[in-house]
Amino acid sequence: MSPSILLVAETIDNQISPTSAELSGLAERLAATAPDRAIFLVPGSDIDEQARTFAAWTGRPVLVAKSPAFRYPNPELLADAVVALAGETAFDYICFLHTAAGCQAAAGTAAGTGAACVSGVSGLRAADDNIIFQRSLFNGKLAMEIKVETRPVVLTALPGAFDGKLPGLEPAARPDITVRAIDDASVAYQPLAISTADDTDAAIDKADIIIAAGRGIGSQENLALVHRLARLFPNAAVAASRPLCDLKWLPYSRQVGATGKTVSPKLYLACGISGAQQHLYGMKDAQWIVAVNTDPRAAIFSVADFCIVADVTTFLPILADLYEQKKGQP
Repeated sequence: MSPSILLVAETIDNQISPTSAELSGLAERLAATAPDRAIFLVPGSDIDEQARTFAAWTGRPVLVAKSPAFRYPNPELLADAVVALAGETAFDYICFLHTAAGCQAAAGTAAGTGAACVSGVSGLRAADDNIIFQRSLFNGKLAMEIKVETRPVVLTALPGAFDGKLPGLEPAARPDITVRAIDDASVAYQPLAISTADDTDAAIDKADIIIAAGRGIGSQENLALVHRLARLFPNAAVAASRPLCDLKWLPYSRQVGATGKTVSPKLYLACGISGAQQHLYGMKDAQWIVAVNTDPRAAIFSVADFCIVADVTTFLPILADLYEQKKGQP
């Protein structure tokens, strides 16, 4: 019986991203209207052993797309491989992770197959004999529902949106794995190397308290307010949303979110952060979340334990002064 759902794992340097397992959770949700006959496609140049373990842990068959050009992310070649596979098998759904490489490969796959593409899927629900896909807009302020009448549908799933974590159990004795060589001669795009950023700054990984700044901080100079507050608390660190790291106000080692780090401190103070799904993924497991934002409808307030509608440049100095005064009291 042919598979009905293709799950495309993400790999870098022949290592499978653990987040890829979340696509298995997406397949379980899609099974409301399509038989849960899902297969993983794992690209790589020398990844057979990892793919065998992945198949055993997820309990799903794996097809290895093997090519020297797949050692590093190659969205163009991956899209060609998926399009060719879709020409052989009538998939109902083709699913990628919502990452830079995944979105590029998904777009190429949709163009090559003539399929509809729904990006940034954060949820879904069954409606009659179809699926309603859910995604957020405008930094989480609006929720959109989309229904696609045709098949296949190409999806990108937000990391953290679907539960599919590896169980950590002993692998099964006979995982189902198939290896297919991919011809990369016709693809002009071929990554040659990859460099690793300096990640010696592990402060936010181990901090009990994280003061995180977003675009609402206003200017790079205002980060001094965040640093001042962080210095008042023991084992505290400063973090940022992706826009601030893109502006180079803080290094990417301080970024929290789907494309940054996942943290779970005792206290997470979000300063001027709107609350896009990508950021919420990285901090939603904090024990206590305090959010400061001038917009009372900011999406960050939907996950915060304490919501403060205020300008962070006004609130942070007041908070720091009051804390210092309290510490100075006998």
